[in-house]
Amino acid sequence: MKQNKMERLLPKEQRPYEKCQEKGAAALTSQELLAILLRTGTVQESALELAGRVLRSCPGEEGLRGLYTMSEEQLMQLPGIGRVKAMQLKCICELSRRLSRETAEPGAEFTSPKAIAGYYMEDMRHKKQEELLVTKRVEEAGRLLGIALLDHIIIGERCYSSLKEQGIVNV
Repeated sequence: MKQNKMERLLPKEQRPYEKCQEKGAAALTSQELLAILLRTGTVQESALELAGRVLRSCPGEEGLRGLYTMSEEQLMQLPGIGRVKAMQLKCICELSRRLSRETAEPGAEFTSPKAIAGYYMEDMRHKKQEELLVTKRVEEAGRLLGIALLDHIIIGERCYSSLKEQGIVNV
């Protein structure tokens, strides 16, 4: 793949293609994955920079979730994203949605914190544990609105913690 001049200036270990080749796709950030899929940037920015701008430009919510909600027309308003790239991005979003449905266990029911943790553990293992203060504030806000907080589950690497089971969340 021909590299943009700006990408060639990056240290080899920071270039998405090289990093993917060396460490695998799972080691890449969402921005790096998107840069590989976009393939090219613009005259002013590399594919990596374009990918970052796309992920930050999503109305309402940044990142992949925001990208998923954007229409083809909204994507085409971004400099560097034409009809073909916008269509490709929407197709990738649709493939992701279908894959998610196909890989979900049929009739999956989350009746316990352990079931939820088991389902999400691999995807969530890299996330930082949330602070107890946030849980208490969400619980209080929900109480004011008449919405009960059923539990707050913190998923770690090969472990989980249910704040309900620990008696921290009052149900």
